[in-house]
Amino acid sequence: MKPDYAQKAYSDAEKRGRLRLVVSPDGAAGSVSIHQDARLYAGLFDGDEQAELQLAPGRLGYVHLVKGEATVNGHRLGAGDALRYADEPLVRIEQGPGGRRCRCSICRRWHKRPAAQCASCDW
Repeated sequence: MKPDYAQKAYSDAEKRGRLRLVVSPDGAAGSVSIHQDARLYAGLFDGDEQAELQLAPGRLGYVHLVKGEATVNGHRLGAGDALRYADEPLVRIEQGPGGRRCRCSICRRWHKRPAAQCASCDW
């Protein structure tokens, strides 16, 4: 397989209050393509904004909160926190009480990992 390189900027408007596909195996919806069975989404959430992402059976979900605070599937996260999912039907991101603006990214991969667990992320 020949190595490839791509770079693309996505406006805040494309990520505001939703999860924007930014990386995928097939370049779907204007995303950057990679040679992996994974999809990466990015979102910006403020106030009452929220989003859900359906996970197919057998898929792993990984949420990394880059900045701010948010509630992800009932778990309160702060900047730098991460949450990993296996065997969950969806990922739901919302501000909840006292929420502040947040930036997050979600990666969906095929490989199974341990069940949902909170962890501080070193990314």
